[in-house]
Amino acid sequence: MICAQLDTHHCKAAMANLSPYTNENKVGILLIQEPYCYSGEPCYIPSAFVAFYVSCPTDPRASLLIRREIAHNFMLLHNFSNPNNILVVTSTSPPIYIASSYLPPYDTPEQDLTPIKNVLTSVKSLNLIWGLDANSKHSMWYSPTTDTRGRLLVDFLKSHGLLTANEKDGPAYSGPTGVSWIDITVTTINFAHKIQNWRVSEDCTQSDHNLILFNLMSHSTNRNSKRTASDSTRKYATQVGNWNMFHQKIQQTGKQWIDFVNNTKTKEQLDKSITEIWYKLKEISKRCFPHFYQKLNTSHGGHQN
Repeated sequence: MICAQLDTHHCKAAMANLSPYTNENKVGILLIQEPYCYSGEPCYIPSAFVAFYVSCPTDPRASLLIRREIAHNFMLLHNFSNPNNILVVTSTSPPIYIASSYLPPYDTPEQDLTPIKNVLTSVKSLNLIWGLDANSKHSMWYSPTTDTRGRLLVDFLKSHGLLTANEKDGPAYSGPTGVSWIDITVTTINFAHKIQNWRVSEDCTQSDHNLILFNLMSHSTNRNSKRTASDSTRKYATQVGNWNMFHQKIQQTGKQWIDFVNNTKTKEQLDKSITEIWYKLKEISKRCFPHFYQKLNTSHGGHQN
């Protein structure tokens, strides 16, 4: 299933553009921040979608749009939702939690993160997709600068075993004040392999935020599919994980690896050095990244939505 994430920045044209775009590109789930609203209600919702939000006189700043043919499988969790944070859960087994949030730049992150914190502490086994305009900058999601809000958010993510799915694919915000990496997609380490092909779209959105797209692998794919032989050498989901730790470990061991190679005199010694380097690199990667689940060829009617 194709999922999309966009901060429309209260723009009427951006909301109106969603209908033709989602129909043309077969988007199933939309995580929206700062929708255009009128009288406390989001407007210009595509007719093919059901909107989940909490109405508010000052206008809700987060909503989730689910395609009508699958919307009956989703339930709004009122106890964990508010105008800035929307959380739904699927009726699948195991359930999937999907959240959309807007973190205002003038509030404290601790205050804004309370709804998500509550659900994380209430539900121990969690498959989570969380799209948010974080108004925060950190190298974890490839921002060239890191600010205090970003550091606080990263501390929160780490304390709850969460990862960002962002790839190094350009800024999510491109406006008159410049570019910024503030829109992020968050997931749990056990669910990270379900989010594939995360990218920032080049399509025009009519907003100063860029559209984020990713593919969500379905449970039916795993049940009805089997692996086939492949020449792929990819072993780890590098779109998520702890890149800072990876860089640190590589720097710590890099000189030792160079010495291994420089001190070899025979082919046997070189083979041994390469084996030791490869083994150490594998151990570092296992500590820093979740395992990559290769794209599957389906059988017995299994499919990827």
